[in-house]
Amino acid sequence: MPQTQQKSVTFRTEAAKLATLDALSESLGRDRTSLLNEALDAFIEVQTWHKREIMKALEEVRRGEVISEEEMDEFFKELVS
Repeated sequence: MPQTQQKSVTFRTEAAKLATLDALSESLGRDRTSLLNEALDAFIEVQTWHKREIMKALEEVRRGEVISEEEMDEFFKELVS
């Protein structure tokens, strides 16, 4: 697998967060950087998915692919019954 270019980043955070991260790092036997990269990957994945779904929904609205308030009410009634 090809090596990707890596860059450093520095940011400020609360001391308590850093202490928790370090405790997790120790208990999992993983370094701080790998945990931060894993968290960043998860954040990027969720935010990218969220944006993509919003854009898809907006396109559906532009195409007129919407349902009435009554249809929505009926849909939710069926979910809870």
